[in-house]
Amino acid sequence: MLSAKLPHMRFVLPTAPTIPVTRFGCELAPAWFDLIGTAERRDEPCRGLEESVDVIRGLMEAEETAAGIPSHR
Repeated sequence: MLSAKLPHMRFVLPTAPTIPVTRFGCELAPAWFDLIGTAERRDEPCRGLEESVDVIRGLMEAEETAAGIPSHR
């Protein structure tokens, strides 16, 4: 098990929020941002990506604070 080999690390695996995903006909699915097209349409915008980055950063900051890790590390 990886965690046994890295006892100094904490693994946090958040679940993406459930949102309507355009690629799936606007069906609700766990996703960090709206998937619009396929690989050949890779230049399309990723609506919601910036918000997801903020959520992940917030989770990381909360974990650091809870563990007493200084923010400069």
